[in-house]
Amino acid sequence: MPRPPETDVYFEVFKAEYTTQYLENYVDIEIFAGRTLRDRIKLGIEVVSVQRDGNGWMLSTRERLTGVEQDYSTSILMIASGLTSVPNMPSLPGEFSGRIMHQ
Repeated sequence: MPRPPETDVYFEVFKAEYTTQYLENYVDIEIFAGRTLRDRIKLGIEVVSVQRDGNGWMLSTRERLTGVEQDYSTSILMIASGLTSVPNMPSLPGEFSGRIMHQ
């Protein structure tokens, strides 16, 4: 990824748009076993259960919008919960005039 202009860099942290574009490109060009990473990523699903299955994992899922349930069997499991997708800005007593950043 080329370095963004200095106006878009803050303490060596790039604006999100640069990282987003890099990741968008990466998932389309990286191919494993004939499938891109984008083909392997499942978004908008809720994991109902996860069970160890020998050397792999068995997942039962439900699509959040449609409610459609589906099972997956996989040898590798990565959990990307989206925990930091929406900033959780705590309400603290007192006054603070500094900059608050969500990372």
